[in-house]
Amino acid sequence: MRITVRLFGHYSDYAAEPLEMEMPDGATIGDVAVTLAGRDQRLAGIDKSCRAAVNEEYCRSDEPVHEADEVAFIPPMSGG
Repeated sequence: MRITVRLFGHYSDYAAEPLEMEMPDGATIGDVAVTLAGRDQRLAGIDKSCRAAVNEEYCRSDEPVHEADEVAFIPPMSGG
């Protein structure tokens, strides 16, 4: 299946946006994160350091993804 991945914060420097990916049926957010790390080691553990969202809804790393989903990895932010 084909999904779209969006990276935010400093992670957006590591991949062209939006990133189109092929994933096998039954893939989860965690699987997407592993596939991203396989493309660029700087993305290893992105699902541990970022909040994940599927179609603009926050989710856990065991959330399945489906054809045409948009997956986002959003790092924590701080400011003042």
